[in-house]
Amino acid sequence: MQAQSALEFLTVYGWAFIIIALFISIVFVFVSSKGVSTYAPSSCYISPELPCIAAYLSSNSIGSFAVVQFTNQLGTKMSFPANSIIFKPTLASSNYTGNCLPVNAINTALVTCNVIMPGLRFSPGTQVYPAFTIKYYLCPNNVCSNYAYNTSGSATVTVS
Repeated sequence: MQAQSALEFLTVYGWAFIIIALFISIVFVFVSSKGVSTYAPSSCYISPELPCIAAYLSSNSIGSFAVVQFTNQLGTKMSFPANSIIFKPTLASSNYTGNCLPVNAINTALVTCNVIMPGLRFSPGTQVYPAFTIKYYLCPNNVCSNYAYNTSGSATVTVS
């Protein structure tokens, strides 16, 4: 009698056990093949006047390379000196400097800052949370001020 009850229970509720087992196996495959952090989207933030478009970080056996792109929406031309971006990756012991192009960015121009980090390597798929500072001069009427502005930003980047 007990065997008949057990068999009846499995035939009635067997489809539920199969669905639960399938769900658990799919979750296990996704979590074990790629870390959960690889599914977090890349993002960056500087300020509303300098909206960040994108941030990238790639790494190879020699070192790493970072790119930060933003739009000049300050309402005036801006100029970038040499070493205009200071980049601090997560868990790195030092800061790295780079340059922003174009050197003289008109209003609404797309600005790209590049940073080379020799010797610093990250594993592909690693989530990194760098902070950075951008130095620039304002140039209303094509005359740049002597005062350097510093604006901080941050990003969430998956290493490629």
